[in-house]
Amino acid sequence: IGGMFDYEKRTMHVDGATGMGKVPNPMRKVKRTPGRPYPARDTMEFDPAHVYAHELGHALDLVVGSDGHHYAWSKTPAWREAWMTEINLSNTPLSKYAKYDQVEGFAEFARLALFNPDIASKEFPKCWEAWKDIGYA
Repeated sequence: IGGMFDYEKRTMHVDGATGMGKVPNPMRKVKRTPGRPYPARDTMEFDPAHVYAHELGHALDLVVGSDGHHYAWSKTPAWREAWMTEINLSNTPLSKYAKYDQVEGFAEFARLALFNPDIASKEFPKCWEAWKDIGYA
């Protein structure tokens, strides 16, 4: 499976992510096109660190409020607006999976922010602002 985060049990499950194909590598130094931090030619085998960072993004998304209810930062109006404006675009600037929904967009943005905060803040300023507002950036 590579990895998954169980929101109900608040647990992360990872298995090393081997044999899963290719994933964009934000750490590789290649010339990037503005708005595309992960050039299509810039891929590598799934790296466990990238899978773990994505799943950690899901863990960061979960908040337990003082009332005991579970909330997700990715469901807030501020994140939804940032996701719609900067990630959920036809040219897929972050990753195809980030476009699936705002929850996966949050996790994919976490992966980028954890590995390359400079690109995250410059290429996705609204997403970065949403993260700053919740104390993650």
